[in-house]
Amino acid sequence: MTADSDNPEMVDDDEHEKDIDFEARVGYGQPPRHSRWSKGMRSPNPSGRPRKNQTRRYYLEQICSREIRFKDGDRVRTGTVLEAIILIVKAKEISGSQAASRLGDKLRGIARIDEDEPIAKGVLFAPEQLTDEEWIAKHSP
Repeated sequence: MTADSDNPEMVDDDEHEKDIDFEARVGYGQPPRHSRWSKGMRSPNPSGRPRKNQTRRYYLEQICSREIRFKDGDRVRTGTVLEAIILIVKAKEISGSQAASRLGDKLRGIARIDEDEPIAKGVLFAPEQLTDEEWIAKHSP
């Protein structure tokens, strides 16, 4: 058949074959027409595929936040892996282990906490030492 511009029902054979091939094509990423998602159809997985977090920090947080049972002195208690590590290092530090002391120093440095010292937030410079009366006389209006 040939395409006739006056008759809209007439279709060129080549175009018709292309349409049939496109509709009949089934394979990876091209499911049959009757099983494709139609507009407005509800998804069986509305939240989608979860993201992959493959950073070292993510895995470290997963491991350290896991709940375990461990011995604390004479009793068995439940806590996180991180709590157990800190208690073990602290006990070894107290017993005099130099390796545990170095590890404890590193852990405190990472966490930026020390039980004996407050966290430094800034530096105050005092160029001269003044008594209360001298300070009031110098800085009052």
